[in-house]
Amino acid sequence: MSTPAADAASTPPPKVHIPSDPEAIEREIALRQARLAATVDELTARLSPKEVGRRAAAGARGRAVSAVTAEDGSLRVERIGAAAAAVLAVVVLVVRRRRRRRDPLAQYR
Repeated sequence: MSTPAADAASTPPPKVHIPSDPEAIEREIALRQARLAATVDELTARLSPKEVGRRAAAGARGRAVSAVTAEDGSLRVERIGAAAAAVLAVVVLVVRRRRRRRDPLAQYR
């Protein structure tokens, strides 16, 4: 039984026409270098931290907007209220925790 990887490894590479004229070879090399440079430039642009951050922010913004709006564009008040309540609960917990850390005897009162 063979695997796809083994089949790919045993398949000979496709035949490529290599010109015999030195000028044609130079043109082919220049063309391939230009394509490779364009590919490297595109990958560099896609993987730059600024671009990755921009795409992540746009994705998060899109998910947030779709979570609080209905298909017709109206606000989903129940979800906004639930999110506000969750944020309020986290703020209350953080404030209480900080107060307890400042006053170690607060738990005994």
